[in-house]
Amino acid sequence: MKELIWTLVGFALIAGIIFLVIIGDGAPTISMAISKYYDAIGSRNNNKYISICYTKNWRENYKPEGMDISLDDVVTNAMSFQTSATFSDLKIIKKEKVGDEVVAAFNESVSRIYGIKMKATKMYKVTFSMIMNMEGAEVSKQNTGFITRYVYKCGSRWYFFADTLVSVDIGLE
Repeated sequence: MKELIWTLVGFALIAGIIFLVIIGDGAPTISMAISKYYDAIGSRNNNKYISICYTKNWRENYKPEGMDISLDDVVTNAMSFQTSATFSDLKIIKKEKVGDEVVAAFNESVSRIYGIKMKATKMYKVTFSMIMNMEGAEVSKQNTGFITRYVYKCGSRWYFFADTLVSVDIGLE
């Protein structure tokens, strides 16, 4: 009986850890970060979008210098430009590690614009393809071709880089 109890406790512990890794902020891998971003776009879910693009510290202290706008308002505005589409079949074509000087510029830019200390340790430029499913389209699937975007790593988690103010500031857009 003790063995059964310890087996069940072990299983519950492992399931809990897996749940936290997959469901928590950011993502454990680059491909999961990209997938979670496009899932948020497809479901038009501000909370999912924010948790995959912004670290907890960044989103809790989102106050761009000289602006009076909330992160939720920024995301709602960004979502208004999106089509009614869902995305599937993500395939990473190419991953290029971005130089340490760009990561440092990213951290400095977040600090300068938002007044918070950012601790990104890595950044990658990722080229990928996926299938876009348009809502109500006569052709149910359209290939979106190749897309290139950036992801960054803070702690052990990967985030999709979608902040326009920082992107423009460091010259990535």
